[in-house]
Amino acid sequence: MDKRCKNALIVTLCIVAALGAVFVFGPFFDIGNEPIPPTLQEGVIRVACIGDSITEGVGIQGDRHDSYPEQLQVLLGDEYQTLNYGLWGRSLQKGSFWPYTEEKFYKISMEARPDIVLIMLGTNDTISGYWNASNYEKELEEFVRGYQDLGSAPVVYLMIPPPIFDETRWAHNNTVIVNELLPIIEKVAEKTGVQTIDVFSALEDHEEFFPDGVHPNANGSKIIAETVYGVIKPVGVNYGTS
Repeated sequence: MDKRCKNALIVTLCIVAALGAVFVFGPFFDIGNEPIPPTLQEGVIRVACIGDSITEGVGIQGDRHDSYPEQLQVLLGDEYQTLNYGLWGRSLQKGSFWPYTEEKFYKISMEARPDIVLIMLGTNDTISGYWNASNYEKELEEFVRGYQDLGSAPVVYLMIPPPIFDETRWAHNNTVIVNELLPIIEKVAEKTGVQTIDVFSALEDHEEFFPDGVHPNANGSKIIAETVYGVIKPVGVNYGTS
């Protein structure tokens, strides 16, 4: 079997595994029920949270109200509105199974006229058969610049995703995150002039907050929210002035 056939087989097996996970774990995680887009408020600083299931809050005791965007809302207060545009299973690379850019939430998030954009996509890109370092770097830069070019001129942040504590259940790869994904995020952040938010370091000693080895529970999401808050809140006076 040549290399191309092997790669095609790996991707096929990953897709089958993902679909199987939807069938087996869907009722527990409320998978397949796409969240309703948030209703926009006027006169507030809008924070668009872009990401996958970790952002959406999938797996938090069957309730997404303790996701990091919702907990960030409590920390930021009424002058802000956090908009949760996280979607389960989505990834950054266009060649992967569920690219975020092909979802309506991508368009909706841009039309929301955000003042702040928090991007945390990459965990699902590390699945075997998906990962391509050069594609990820190129497409992440395009993704960031797409938000930077919005008429609302948002401040964009790149978030370094949390560690993977169990690589067997969902086929994600923590080695790829550490050795390739993290350096690429830092490189793209420098090229685009955005700041990073290091969620990985904040959670690397808290395996107990990841019941399935990948998705943080309410406590893990709280740490993400607090980490984000500590970065974006000190410059809050500069948002929403464009």
